[in-house]
Amino acid sequence: MSKKLIDTKDSLIVHYGSSTFEISEHQVYWIGAVYYENDQKKYFFADKDEKDSIERFAKFLEQNAAKTIVHWSMNSPKFGFSPIEKRYKELTSKTINIKPLNQLDLSEYFKEKYGINYISREEGRLNNLAKLNGFTGFKNNIEVRSKADASDRLELIFSIYQAELQGKLKISRSAVFNRNMWNERCFELFKYLTDNYYTSKSVQLTSIWFFLRDLESQDYLMHCTKEDYKNYINTYYNLEIKHFDRPSNWSEKKRILNDFRINFENT
Repeated sequence: MSKKLIDTKDSLIVHYGSSTFEISEHQVYWIGAVYYENDQKKYFFADKDEKDSIERFAKFLEQNAAKTIVHWSMNSPKFGFSPIEKRYKELTSKTINIKPLNQLDLSEYFKEKYGINYISREEGRLNNLAKLNGFTGFKNNIEVRSKADASDRLELIFSIYQAELQGKLKISRSAVFNRNMWNERCFELFKYLTDNYYTSKSVQLTSIWFFLRDLESQDYLMHCTKEDYKNYINTYYNLEIKHFDRPSNWSEKKRILNDFRINFENT
């Protein structure tokens, strides 16, 4: 099972823009970060002189060494920490260390947790996550150069991370369908209810389990036990269900959920 995500107060979301991979010179256009300090959202951004930007980034990482650096595929030979270090040496003939002590590659995290088909690769996974979740930051060009576009891209990764932390990130439905738990129709109703029935997350998810279990229909077949369901929710919604009892005012909640079922069937 993939590791748990770190709370935003203990993490730094970093990203940068560079020249296209087709040319040998790996020019660094900008480096940015989003983080929290004293419960305030803050930003780091460097986009002037390459040498100065890289040095400022190295110092910034050093000052935040206790935090986990969250990034998107910055461990490859063509993009990431090593290419930035190499670029700095080309510019100055000096070495610099910008490899964080603690890091999490969000792209690899999703592939490990959901499988490689959690979102289409065509046009880029970041772009497709942006479209599916209604986030800004979709970019047609490989090179992200302007400060406005760079800020959008950085905010996109932050939004994806935050949505995943809250168990609200939308991914390809096929990636989270487990036929040992329910049939496809029941799974689609489950997703519809989680998207539309708003209450506290724990009450929402336990209510949905009781509702689906009691639903007497050949169209909706659920095979999972409470333990199976708890493990599923813990894995895909980052939520540990501690009290798995029938919610209070169950008759009213059941009526509301049934109204949603009727809406689902009429869509």
